[in-house]
Amino acid sequence: MSDTLPAIAPPPLPDGKNRYQEIARASWLAPLLAIGINFMLIASQSGKAGPSQKVQMVVGPLLIGGGLILGVIALFGIRKYGRRKILTPSLVGIGVNLLLIVAGALPILRHVTNRARLEPAVHSVSAYLLRDERLRFGIDIPDGFRDFPEGKQTPMIEHVYVKGIVGGGEAMTVISIERLGGVIPKDKPLRRDEMPQGFDGELTTRNWRGLKVDTIITAVQQAGVSMVVYTIQIPLRPVAIQLNVGGPESKREELGQLADKLLSSLEGETNW
Repeated sequence: MSDTLPAIAPPPLPDGKNRYQEIARASWLAPLLAIGINFMLIASQSGKAGPSQKVQMVVGPLLIGGGLILGVIALFGIRKYGRRKILTPSLVGIGVNLLLIVAGALPILRHVTNRARLEPAVHSVSAYLLRDERLRFGIDIPDGFRDFPEGKQTPMIEHVYVKGIVGGGEAMTVISIERLGGVIPKDKPLRRDEMPQGFDGELTTRNWRGLKVDTIITAVQQAGVSMVVYTIQIPLRPVAIQLNVGGPESKREELGQLADKLLSSLEGETNW
């Protein structure tokens, strides 16, 4: 009788599967799991942004990227275990995950490719450079203008600068910067039918560092003086702003030049 103990082999995996077969199977199950979790999180949000949205941004890409890696790893098991139950599920997993990755990347690539490139800002050494860190923009305030916080008649008006003497008997030139409620969509210019009833101003465009931006020119009466106001909407991110330049009608051409000078100095990131 031999004293040598018989070798004990490890028990086989269920149905004869090996480690690489399980990895191959996981490679195509991972994107299905990602899609299922995504639908569940969308349903739980009820149309509101919250923590679930952050989970979507992490879990989905993690599962899809992981599924792609698992599919590639499983292919290395073919040499040892053969193609059976490894090759097909691995290729399916790699294909599905690659398709989802490309589908997710295309909108980002399209946005980057089509994103507007602004011309360099032009600044004047004699001007005061106003920087708004909260709204992320900077603009030259020409020499001769002074801060006039009393002119902030609504909460949306962020900055007001005037040139002239208040109550001096002469119409002042006013620069004001107003915060809008969101971003301005690209390729959707203002239309006359969107203006308030009775609007008789001019809808045009002006150049902001290479971009054509909506401009409204209106004539108003203030204290018996004819005034003209240039209202220019700037597609900044995270929030768009509205630049207003106003003054006496007799200085219309000068006011237009001032508006162009302000636009050429306006720094900020656009959402276009």
